[in-house]
Amino acid sequence: MTQDPTAGGVALAASSEKSVPAWRGRDLALGLVILSSLIAIQALLFATGVWSDRGLGFRAEIYRFFPTVLTGYGVLWMARRRGMTLGDLGFNRHPILWPAFVAWLVAMLSGPIFIGLLSLASIGSGRFRLLFIPAVLMLGVGMVVIAPVVEEITFRGLLFRGLRQRWPLPPAALLSGLVFASFHLSAETLLPLTLTGIAVAWAYDRTGSIWAAILPHAGLNALVFLKLVTDRA
Repeated sequence: MTQDPTAGGVALAASSEKSVPAWRGRDLALGLVILSSLIAIQALLFATGVWSDRGLGFRAEIYRFFPTVLTGYGVLWMARRRGMTLGDLGFNRHPILWPAFVAWLVAMLSGPIFIGLLSLASIGSGRFRLLFIPAVLMLGVGMVVIAPVVEEITFRGLLFRGLRQRWPLPPAALLSGLVFASFHLSAETLLPLTLTGIAVAWAYDRTGSIWAAILPHAGLNALVFLKLVTDRA
């Protein structure tokens, strides 16, 4: 792959030049088909009443996160077929930390989600006890650990990386950010999540490490989770 003239020494572009297997166009298409199909199945389960309770609980968490988890597994399966390792996808350490911080800051300031910061001041000891209810713990693990890892594998490791191997950084980050935001099926969060997706894509591109995208994502979700706990108290 040739170096993007607008990126000036981008780590992800540089790593792609070291004979790392590249995503093919059909890989990107297959990933989007899998993701769309699983979301459609989830919507069908809800529409038919099979998933009638979208609150807290083991069953609710299974239905809430299984599309993301299965899509992430599908991406890892495709990566293995292409001869990619986890390191090729960006699961490596990188000494530069500031891009991850910048991405987190953009995520917090990009829209109404940052109100979660304000809710922290209003969480009393009684509300913290909610964090130790099993169903709430499951939701926390799903939001703060599972979702950031598997969503970043899908939207940055597959979609953004595949686009970046063909396009300059701005359009690749923008399109992957739009798809990432659309995946959450919420008009209210479309703009802030698009900006968040662009920011974490930039951090991933700048460092070559997917942790620079996972950590800001997890930090944002942690604050949203605490906001949900506050609202339920």
